[in-house]
Amino acid sequence: KEYQALTESSFLVDVSRWADNPDPDLNRLGQHWRAIINREEMWRMACERTMHFHSGQAESTSIFTAPELVERRVREHLPTELRRIPMRIDVARHYHRPSARRPTGKQNFWYDPATTESHELDDDELFRSLPTSFIIFRIYSRDHGYDRELSNALQRVAGGSGGDTKTNM
Repeated sequence: KEYQALTESSFLVDVSRWADNPDPDLNRLGQHWRAIINREEMWRMACERTMHFHSGQAESTSIFTAPELVERRVREHLPTELRRIPMRIDVARHYHRPSARRPTGKQNFWYDPATTESHELDDDELFRSLPTSFIIFRIYSRDHGYDRELSNALQRVAGGSGGDTKTNM
């Protein structure tokens, strides 16, 4: 029945008190909550890659959908003395759901220099060149001491993928 009195505010007060509890398990948990509440970051982003998947490309065939596999591969590409550093992997997936005539409707044009005319791009023309999905892949570490090494290892695992595209579309 105690949980029925739990609110978002009371939860934050309760967990911050756990850090002073004599029970070692509750105390340890309370220390973690206190760090979160005090915004003491435990993990810092070391590097990030965005991987695009267009029509006909199977996202499911990418190793980047399996964070544990990528972590193992990244560790293999790190210098030997860094292979056991603490790191966390985050994969954020995004699927494009293009919709017609939103506030940006009628703002995308194509200029034909042969006719010196501009034509509005319809949704099919506009979205044909967009990826159907993409993954934002991030590696977090305890500090920024090895960001360059982690980024280089991730780039070796990712191959030619990642980085900016040639257009802003």
